[in-house]
Amino acid sequence: MTSATSLTLRISRVLLFAGGAMLMGVGGLYQFGEQLGEPWLVDPVAGRLAVGLAALAIGALTFTSATVRKHAITLVYGVFGLASAWQIAAVALMGLTPTTSFAMLLVFMGCSAGIQRTRALAAFTVLFIGATAVAVLQNQAGVVPHGPFLATLGALGALGVFLSHGRNQSLANLNEAREHALDAARAKSEFLAAMSHEIRTPLNGVIGMTEVLAATRLTGAQRDSIDTIQASGRALLSVINDVLDFSKIEAGRLTLEAEPVDLRALADDAAAVVAPSAASRGVEVVCRVAPDVPALVLGDGSRVRQVALNLLSNATKFTEVGTVALDVSVGSRRRHATEIVIRVSDTGIGIPPEALDSMFDSFTQVDASTTRRFGGTGLGLAISRRLTEAMGGTIEVESELGLGSTFTVTVPLPPAQPASSALSSHGAVLLLVEDHPGARQSATELAEHHGFDVHAVETAADALAWVRDGGRYDLAVLDLTLGDESAFDLASRLRADPSVGGRPLILLSPVGSQAASPGLFDASLFKPVRADRFADTVARLTGRAPVERPELAAESAPLETPLRVLVAEDNQVNQKVVVGLLARLGVTPTVVENGALALDAVRSSTFDVVLMDVQMPVMDGLEATRRIRADVGDQLRIVALTANAMAEDAAMCRDAGMDGFLTKPIRFDDLRAQVQGRDAPAEAASVASAAEPAGEVPSASAIASHLQALCDGDRSLATEILTAYLDTEATLVSDLAGDDPAGAAHKLRAASGTLGADAIAHALYEIEHEARDGRPDAERRVEVVRHLGHLREAAEAARDLLAVLAAETP
Repeated sequence: MTSATSLTLRISRVLLFAGGAMLMGVGGLYQFGEQLGEPWLVDPVAGRLAVGLAALAIGALTFTSATVRKHAITLVYGVFGLASAWQIAAVALMGLTPTTSFAMLLVFMGCSAGIQRTRALAAFTVLFIGATAVAVLQNQAGVVPHGPFLATLGALGALGVFLSHGRNQSLANLNEAREHALDAARAKSEFLAAMSHEIRTPLNGVIGMTEVLAATRLTGAQRDSIDTIQASGRALLSVINDVLDFSKIEAGRLTLEAEPVDLRALADDAAAVVAPSAASRGVEVVCRVAPDVPALVLGDGSRVRQVALNLLSNATKFTEVGTVALDVSVGSRRRHATEIVIRVSDTGIGIPPEALDSMFDSFTQVDASTTRRFGGTGLGLAISRRLTEAMGGTIEVESELGLGSTFTVTVPLPPAQPASSALSSHGAVLLLVEDHPGARQSATELAEHHGFDVHAVETAADALAWVRDGGRYDLAVLDLTLGDESAFDLASRLRADPSVGGRPLILLSPVGSQAASPGLFDASLFKPVRADRFADTVARLTGRAPVERPELAAESAPLETPLRVLVAEDNQVNQKVVVGLLARLGVTPTVVENGALALDAVRSSTFDVVLMDVQMPVMDGLEATRRIRADVGDQLRIVALTANAMAEDAAMCRDAGMDGFLTKPIRFDDLRAQVQGRDAPAEAASVASAAEPAGEVPSASAIASHLQALCDGDRSLATEILTAYLDTEATLVSDLAGDDPAGAAHKLRAASGTLGADAIAHALYEIEHEARDGRPDAERRVEVVRHLGHLREAAEAARDLLAVLAAETP
């Protein structure tokens, strides 16, 4: 053996140090009752000390000498040989006395335990016993019977060889089982890669269309609805990711990001997701962020949101009456981090004491009736615990059956900036009428954070009494569901009071409520109140400086600094998408059809960014990237374009030298972020495709809606994409029916995915991989070709529909 692994090296050191110490210090311990009249004549002391010193010296040299480390096992076996020779020499000198016999057994068993290979152990056993027999024949002295002793050595040697063989066989079986497990893990990863692409498909249409709506002129209530839809879309995506995340955690491949996180916005998003379902059952959702919580912290925002949302979703699911509360506060402050405490409490069914220990186990709920009644996979809490522990935090639960539960997550997160202080009030007073204690506290702190002196009361009677006693306010916020009087009656009476009648009134109502009375209230906010919506509404009603939203206009504007972009993409439909989206950024790219042409283009011209498709003919994107890096180093940014959205695909692209990763169909915001050298948002990057299918083939309206969302509302670009698809589809379908369908299947897969035909894209994925494995399925291809014909008809109708919409728009 010429080299040693780290494990082998550690074993070698243990054997050397333990054996050396035994030889150096333990020799005197077995000097008992010699019968030959010379009790201290035990062994050749000088030889024993020499062998012990050699073992200790070699063990020490493994820390300083690379040569000794390289040959550590060989040197260990050499020490075994020296120790055995010394002990056999002692027997030859003194015979089989009790001392030498005991020492012989120790040396034989110690050396046998350190020899790993069965054949080597068998050879050592034969040589050791044979040499011992010769030594005994040379010196017949001693009181230990020769025959039984040699038979004992032989039995021990045979037992050692048998155990070594069994151990090695067990290791071989374990290695075989490990390989099978790795094969199963690889198969699972491939399955998850395909399913993540397919399951996420409908979400892109939802998220994309809400983004288009968010960029239009909306009322406050409509914007609240859009915010909730977008938050729900992200939440649905996180639920889909639960199974994927669990597999990553189990495999030890979970990675955490460190980026600025706005905890107030994160809490608002999480509460907004569960608020609609809670409001439909009359459950109050309260969201509170303590004033001393830092405005920004460094951490993995998506993972913190995922934990909070899992706990909120569970609380909402198991609460039929009462309150679900999310509270974010600061625990102890450390030198380099602040303990952020996220507490989710509810008044739901509670958890029996005997079930608390298993709450965080995978696929576990309190009992079978819980699963039937409330649904769920039982993964949420298991993933929450794993994620919390991965972030260095803890999660605890307190519960009482029938009275509710409280989950407390504590995570150390370093602040990105100091905790924000309240704005200057300028003497402004806000009257808050809210009968729910938690909601009243949350709204009070939010208003104080925005600079108001808050007078908070529980009932309409308290509010009117305060006004009669001379109380004056600049802004009043009234809850819809007051116990003693309706918010409309209270608002009417405040309007009629000449001292405060002209002051603005805001109605707080459950999500989805249409209770606002025109002309009575100046604005309406859904509960739980989002901090940004509150700030916008207050700014509008009080004349304060509005909260600017530059990202809406800036994200659609051309880039300030023109970029030279190379697009390497073999599919004409995807070319249209990328070129059209880049045009919105003021970029006219150079387009090539494969990696070899991309390599030639980079060698002959200068580019700032390369958008590189991963799978292309002639030379794929990974190989092209490696060659570009070898030629020009890191002088330009290379971003992967791929239809796969798994972490393994992103890692493969990074290993090849790519700087960014975009999944197809490409979203405008993600593209902008990547060409500017910024990572795309995690939620957007995980959406692999778009549009909700109708059966096997999406309808014409679904295709049109999807493409408009994909193109950020640009109907002309959507029409160009459809035209490109229709121009190339016939040739690709013909190639799909040919002898080598893999290439055509790959191109049609990307194109049909761009149109939102996810079921067809999945079938084409199967055809592509079957063809590459040499087992094409003719029946599957016939079926897919039939569906492709229907998709062509739908695409033609979608193009006509887009033309009609364009003509109707002034």
